[in-house]
Order: sequence, then structure tokens, then C-alpha cells
Amino acid sequence: MAPFRLRLILTTCVVAFASVIVAAQRDDPQRGEPQRGDIQRGDSQRGDQRGIGGVGITIFAEPNFRGLNSNFRADVPNLLQYNMNDRVDSLRIARGEIWEVCQDKNYKGRCQVFSSDEADLGRVGWAGMISSLRRLRDDDRRFGARGDFPPLPPIRPRLVLFDDTGFRGHSFVVIDMTPALRALGNRARSAKVYGGVWELCDGDQFRGRCVTVTDSLPDLGRVGLRDKVSSARPVGRGR
Repeated sequence: MAPFRLRLILTTCVVAFASVIVAAQRDDPQRGEPQRGDIQRGDSQRGDQRGIGGVGITIFAEPNFRGLNSNFRADVPNLLQYNMNDRVDSLRIARGEIWEVCQDKNYKGRCQVFSSDEADLGRVGWAGMISSLRRLRDDDRRFGARGDFPPLPPIRPRLVLFDDTGFRGHSFVVIDMTPALRALGNRARSAKVYGGVWELCDGDQFRGRCVTVTDSLPDLGRVGLRDKVSSARPVGRGR
């Protein structure tokens, strides 16, 4: 066989072999690489994640297991670092696991034990109130059918302001008339409404331009108040 033809055949074989390797790598991702739909511990995702919840606890920013979500398999003393503080509206818990959620960071304040999914935390008085969570052992004395703590009674309407869009960042809870929002320093960019009718104003003492809201706003820019809210107050009965 002529040397030229031999080199041509060898080159063709090498190219074909390389193509097979590349195709195989595309079909077989490296182990440990998160794939679309996978939730790593503390990794936030968007959308309807009904299949999540096989291990650990998965928290969602909207009722019915929708919206931004994060899955955890270890204790979380402060949800702020995961942009989920004061914004959990539903949760999924893996079968056989028991988790305690608390209103304040580092497992302080009012706490509640859950051992099953909760599609709407508002029904048990916990929507938008969770700041920390941890897994409990089966023999923990705090464990009961729903924990030793009874569900909270119906709570007053609340407004939760965030200093980032999409209900992210630092939060500030408004329950009563607040004539001066010093905590966020006019940096509110989104708002979650948990009942009631609220008036938001760009001036202190409810002056200036005011807007009435009844539903959550992922971006206060939609009503012209991004980075402008200086005062807030309830102005009507809850829904």
C-alpha cells in the first residue's frame, strides 16, 4: 500500500475515533455537575419544582411549591444568605424526616416542627415568617404530630419589604403604621403582601406620591416606587 494512502486511512480513523469520544462526553455529563432541574444544598432555582423533596427540606417562595426554591440537607441558622429570609410560603419535607423552622435566625423566637409537606404556610400562620431551620432526630422531645407548638392563630395582615427585586435581599416587616422606613433607607425594591390593603408613599408621614397595593410586587418599579418607599401603612381590611 502506498505511503500516502496509508497516512490518509490513519488520519480518517483518528478523526472518527475523536468524534465518538466527544459525542459520548456530551451524552454522559461529568459526575457531580448539576443538571437542569437538580437542586444542590442551598442552591436556589426558579419554577415549579414538584419533583423536589426526596432528601432534606425544600422551601418555596410561593404557595403550592412554586417560585424560587432551595433544598437543604443540613441545618441553616440564617436564611438571609440564601435570599430566602421572610419569604417562605410553602415547603416539602422528605419522608421520615423532621424539621424545625423558627421566626428568627439562630433558631430563636417562635418555632414550629413539621414532618410533612405544607402547600400553604399561610394556613398555619407561617407564611413569610421563617428565618432559620434545622433537622431534628426522631426521638427529639419537641416532636409531635405537628410539633409541641400549636399552629399560630390567624395573624394580622403584614407587608414585607425587600431591598432587592424578586423578594430578595434584606427584609423589613411592616404591621402597623410606619411613618418613616429608616431600616431600609429608601432602598425597598419589592414587596410581599400577606393580607390587607397597604399604602406606600415616597415621602415620610405618608406624604408625597402614594400608591395602594393589595398584591405582592416583585418589582416596585412597576408602580414607580423602586428605591422610593419612605412610609407605609395599612388602609383597609384584609382579604
